Amino acid sequence: HFWTRGGHPSVAYDFRNLRPQGDCCNLYKSGNLAEYAVRLRKEIGDEEFEDLYRLAHVTKKWEPGELEILIEKRKKSLLLLNQL
Repeated sequence: HFWTRGGHPSVAYDFRNLRPQGDCCNLYKSGNLAEYAVRLRKEIGDEEFEDLYRLAHVTKKWEPGELEILIEKRKKSLLLLNQL
């Protein structure tokens, strides 16, 4: 997570906010956020990065129904990826 789950729950499940990291960056460099920001902006583009920033700073309390819908969407996405 670029924006932490605990501090920014509104983007906790946003795929734009998720990237795999190796142990070195994730554990020993506390996420290496300066480099993460540069690469994330380059990967998703300025507009999406700014949208993610705005959304990260919105107060969000997830309701169980919302999470269930999100889980179903993610399951469908994974099924589609597995078919490729």
